[in-house]
Amino acid sequence: MSLDFSRVLIVSPHADDGELGAGGTIARLVESGSEVHYVALSTASNVHGMGHGSQLAAECSASTAELGILSQNTKILDFPTRNFDHMRQDILDELITLRNLIEPSLVIGPNTGDVHQDHAVVAAEVSRAFKFLTTLRFDTYWNISDMKTNFFVKLSRSQLQKKIKALGHYESQLMRPYMAASQTESLARIRGLQSQSEYAEAFTLTMGVH
Repeated sequence: MSLDFSRVLIVSPHADDGELGAGGTIARLVESGSEVHYVALSTASNVHGMGHGSQLAAECSASTAELGILSQNTKILDFPTRNFDHMRQDILDELITLRNLIEPSLVIGPNTGDVHQDHAVVAAEVSRAFKFLTTLRFDTYWNISDMKTNFFVKLSRSQLQKKIKALGHYESQLMRPYMAASQTESLARIRGLQSQSEYAEAFTLTMGVH
């Protein structure tokens, strides 16, 4: 399968998940001419306060811009972190609204094997909202013990560097081990070895139900 998609929707449970899982792929899609849309469902203001939420939203805007996503195509919401299970219907309704508005031909979102409670809810609702569309489930490897990778996106050095620069905008999150540039590059090299390239990102590919 090629990456020849006219419109793409990235569904990020929290601001930064989309870049962590698919930042290089986003850069490649933008470069190839795809119209990329990004929605972050939470800034964790309910847990860390409104100041943190505002900072994370600003970081997300800067990060997605670094990858080439237009500001009008980035949407940042504030569903309560760690409580997505209580907001399941509202999240599904939001995803359906985006589906009808954007009409994406490809959706990129969290993996169904992700054990984070919010990620798991979003992964399930993505399955419901976009069951007729091709979906790539990204590689949040620190939350997945048994990810079945069946699709790799080969990246250039510049695309990997865009991902690293995008993640660098999340100054409030840089203490997390998986945010380190060295970790991002190491994983890209491992995924590259698996796909006979220098760098890559891995996904679980799900084809739409027809």
